[in-house]
Amino acid sequence: MKIERIEQKEEFWRKVIDYAEHCSWQGGKYLAEDMEKNFSDWECVFAAVEKGKIAGYCAVLKRDCINDVPYTPYIGYVFVEEDFRGKRLSQELLQNAESYLKEQGFPAVYIVSHFDGFYEKYGYEHIDTKRLTGERCRRSTDMALHREYFQSIRKLNTSELAHMGKESGKKRLPV
Repeated sequence: MKIERIEQKEEFWRKVIDYAEHCSWQGGKYLAEDMEKNFSDWECVFAAVEKGKIAGYCAVLKRDCINDVPYTPYIGYVFVEEDFRGKRLSQELLQNAESYLKEQGFPAVYIVSHFDGFYEKYGYEHIDTKRLTGERCRRSTDMALHREYFQSIRKLNTSELAHMGKESGKKRLPV
């Protein structure tokens, strides 16, 4: 399995859009839409690819679904195809995205999620909880129309990436 960074100018960009649009996760169609209309500058997608087949992806974004917060950049749209789960692909995708953002000079990276405990095992810390608002979030709340919907913001300092699992005291699962 190879993790590839996919940028807008590459031919594989269209393949990722098509895959995301038709994958089993409802959020995939929103990634496809964002890839078509909203990506710019350093924003990109990381795809797990095996023999030309996409097994999963994550996106590196300037913003996520929570408006009016000072946080950037984000890793979002993390998805692994059902047949490939349990092989630590999410972790590999995250690590590649985190390293890329560190190379771009960002001191931290953020993830928005309602999965408590999931990203903490990768070294992220809960820093904030916000009510979802805005166009991107209306998409997320289609399934929760009649209740308040909150998401937690988690942060990872990129300066700690090389030290995870060593002297920093934070544990990171091995790949």
